[in-house]
Amino acid sequence: MRWIALLGVLGVAATGGIAYAALHTADGTPPPPAHWGLYSDAEWTRLAGAFARRGFGESSVRLVTGTSTPNGRRSFALLSARSHDGRECFAVARGLALGAPTCRFDRPLTLYRWQGTLLALVRRQVGSVTMSAGGRTANVELPAADDRFYAFNGGLVARPATVVAHAADGAVLQRVIVR
Repeated sequence: MRWIALLGVLGVAATGGIAYAALHTADGTPPPPAHWGLYSDAEWTRLAGAFARRGFGESSVRLVTGTSTPNGRRSFALLSARSHDGRECFAVARGLALGAPTCRFDRPLTLYRWQGTLLALVRRQVGSVTMSAGGRTANVELPAADDRFYAFNGGLVARPATVVAHAADGAVLQRVIVR
């Protein structure tokens, strides 16, 4: 049952977050905030400023995927920003602490885990991702993060879980065990 809840949370959170961020209203009202409600406006300004101080355009900072910790008190998010020399880079925000930006990803699948939550960045060469726990395996929906990556998140991770990135032909590209 926990596995079914995990997959439901992953699918809903990932697609809902992307749809929420892309929403534009026909009546001209402003789109939802860039922080999707995971952060206050002041907190988002602080995070964008932290990215800017590291050589990135403050106005280019965007939330790629994110969720709240299980207790609902802290946000866990994957952010991206464009550097002044044009590189698109990513950093994880654990609450208001912004991690080091990463601009190069050599592996097909990059996972970040914190306080029972999971964020994932998946290279576009990956054809599908599966998650297994408790003897059951299911596909994970992969919403586009940008032209190079997919991203997803989950608020409930049954442990241990195995996350596998597959090529289009089904070959295993990478296997990660989440404990």
